[in-house]
Amino acid sequence: MPGLMLTVYLAALDQTIVSVALPTIVEQVGGGPSTFTWVASAYLLTATSLIPFWGRLSDILGRRIMLWIAILIFLFGSGMCAAAQSATWLNICRGVQGVGGGGIIALAQIVLGDIYTLEQRGAAQGLFGAVWGLASVSGPLIGGAIADATTWRWLFLINLPLGVVPFVVLFFNLKVNNTRKRTPREVWAEFDVYGYLLLLAAIVTFLLGFIYSEIETFDSARTIALLAVGGALFPVFICWEFYAERRWPGLRPIIPTRLFRLRTTVLALVGVVCHGIAFFAATFYIPVYFQILGSSPIFSAVQQLPFSLVSAVVSALSGLTMTKTRAYRPVFIGGFAVYFLGQGLMILLDADSNKATQEITILIAGMGLGCLFLAPTIAITAAMPHTEMAASVSAMAMVRSTSGALGIAIAGAIFSARVRSGAAGLVGFEPPENPTADIRGIASLQPLELRREVTVLYADAVRTLWIILTPIVGVGFLASLGLKGYSLSRRNVHAGAEEKDKKADANDPEKQAHVADAAEEADSDLEGTHDSTLHSTADSAPVRTGLDPAHKA
Repeated sequence: MPGLMLTVYLAALDQTIVSVALPTIVEQVGGGPSTFTWVASAYLLTATSLIPFWGRLSDILGRRIMLWIAILIFLFGSGMCAAAQSATWLNICRGVQGVGGGGIIALAQIVLGDIYTLEQRGAAQGLFGAVWGLASVSGPLIGGAIADATTWRWLFLINLPLGVVPFVVLFFNLKVNNTRKRTPREVWAEFDVYGYLLLLAAIVTFLLGFIYSEIETFDSARTIALLAVGGALFPVFICWEFYAERRWPGLRPIIPTRLFRLRTTVLALVGVVCHGIAFFAATFYIPVYFQILGSSPIFSAVQQLPFSLVSAVVSALSGLTMTKTRAYRPVFIGGFAVYFLGQGLMILLDADSNKATQEITILIAGMGLGCLFLAPTIAITAAMPHTEMAASVSAMAMVRSTSGALGIAIAGAIFSARVRSGAAGLVGFEPPENPTADIRGIASLQPLELRREVTVLYADAVRTLWIILTPIVGVGFLASLGLKGYSLSRRNVHAGAEEKDKKADANDPEKQAHVADAAEEADSDLEGTHDSTLHSTADSAPVRTGLDPAHKA
């Protein structure tokens, strides 16, 4: 477990350490206003598009080898980023780094599912949430300090010593998912190549559309074409998955089709989308708001602490709560309710807001969103058979990462459009091509009256973003109300299927996979038990392919 936690901290730190220092990176590396967008988006683009690949391939080749490869790619990409001599090269290297980072995030969650039972997983994921919270607190502080004191290259060099330790720990201690050796022909027969290529094309084109909407405009021909093609490819991919599953029974779909058939999993994914959009946008633009008002990068990170620190603590507590109560619906619904309130209160923030108002509003938002890192994972894994756990967790991670990239792109487009439209009425001020990349220049504007007007304009642009994010969080809250409560003390199987499970060979993953499939067919309701059955454990047993909890990293 310590090795996994260090690995998650490594990937999480990279996402948070860069965000607060983006204006400084753009200023030092050059490359034009689009650099601001690409430094963040290149990482998310590759991380998101390859998450399903890591998850499904880990089912075929094993967790250990795939996790080791992911860490090595991430460290290699970090070194390349630190050595980059141009903006274009930096963006390419960030893409390489994202390949490994996406694998780390997905595989760490998958390995956690192999180690712990569903009942225990809430507390274990609470520790993961605490690690994410620690990264969200320490990352901006470290990033701000580096941006103020030294070169941006140390933002990436710091990953190298931090990454060696968990790699060594996991190399010698990770003992899970001992899959049988397969020939290349067998691997090829199981892997859904065409489905993955369809999904990859859909994700890349769709995200590129939002990236170019920030660099150009939403009504540009390139943006419209990319969004249209990407949006059309997603339903094509889903149809292919259903067709391929029926046509080739031995094929493992990239995303389990059961995810699209269950109300609970669909609504949980809707919640993940809403949470991902709002959370990533807030993570990037809360520091921007404070820097607009004159804070340095490191002090803006300090001012963001109520948001990041509280969300970390609540994330850990939510995991413990779900383990103790064996229910995820109250955490899911309550988290969205509080987040909706906090996001709505953030609309009050403007250029004249006092410190108390600033900190209290983001604290309330942090309390709500902290509940939403773990609850969707528990909801989805409770609804799915364990044989599809890796692919299900990967799908959720992909949706969250895609939503994050979407949130950053939408936020950038909204912010830039609001600044450009408002600047038309300001005499003596010409907004930069990318307003987010030139925030630190506000402090040098003269005369003071112009500086004040520009500050108000930029703060109002952030406020416009909060206005748009509030109903998005509201949609997540409405989706959470429709969740059903699957039992966390059994694998959602019918009693007849449980008898079959007892006869399965514990050492044969293929037989256990067959039992899980039989369990699905036996469950005619397909929506599982309600919260009233969450405490019924005496007559139920989990169907699992993971190892005993004693085998910990």
